[in-house]
Amino acid sequence: MMQALALFLVCVAGSTLVSAASVISKVPEIRHKVELELPVTGHHVAPLKDDVNCDALLDAILAELDPLISDEGYDPYYLVETDILDFIYVTGEILGLSEVKRKNNCTMTSGSPVKMTFEITVTDLDALLDLDITGLIPYEATAEVDYSEVDCDATAKVISNDSLTLTDFAVSYLSECDIVISGLGIFDYLADLISSTLCDLLDGLISDIFDGVIEDLINDLLQNLTPEQVSIGHPRLPTVNQKVGRIHRALLRSSKGH
Repeated sequence: MMQALALFLVCVAGSTLVSAASVISKVPEIRHKVELELPVTGHHVAPLKDDVNCDALLDAILAELDPLISDEGYDPYYLVETDILDFIYVTGEILGLSEVKRKNNCTMTSGSPVKMTFEITVTDLDALLDLDITGLIPYEATAEVDYSEVDCDATAKVISNDSLTLTDFAVSYLSECDIVISGLGIFDYLADLISSTLCDLLDGLISDIFDGVIEDLINDLLQNLTPEQVSIGHPRLPTVNQKVGRIHRALLRSSKGH
């Protein structure tokens, strides 16, 4: 029994070792498709007639987005053990990815197609890393990383069936990587090289998470909006009172004509 357990642990440990390049290029996929209709938590969103209502709609979407990011395992996001510079193994976590907020005003333009343009931001994104330095004299160091801001520009259009779909989404700004490393010991002379390599690793990983998982989650929420919530530029059917009023006015015009 103990031999089988030891063999299992060795297999698991071996499967977690990947290169930095593979971590950046392959972010885990969403485990399930989001199937929600706004408002889920009581957010009331008026039909879109102007930019103010567009802001309210985006705020409601982002309120639904935050817990989804955590549920998908991206806040905190745990790094798979990754080797850098061939002798340092990095593990740790990224904190704050679920704190997505609207930046500036959202705009909604009528026409064909209806288009929604907006910008989202995450501020105070942190990473806490453990560095296992191998060699003749092994060291265990730590790194604290801070990104003051990550911004994304996005455009969504009504493609079909009154459904908003993201057509453009990209990271537009990633602040400078502010990093402090402790415990390098005799490897302190490599601090700048290690810092630069870690920042490159995190820059790519964070960009991939936004351009992958977060984009997909926002798109799912947009596509689950009801047609009434995406009403700008679409003619509304007359209510019963409006129909009665039109008939009454028609009858008055008819009587005056005789």
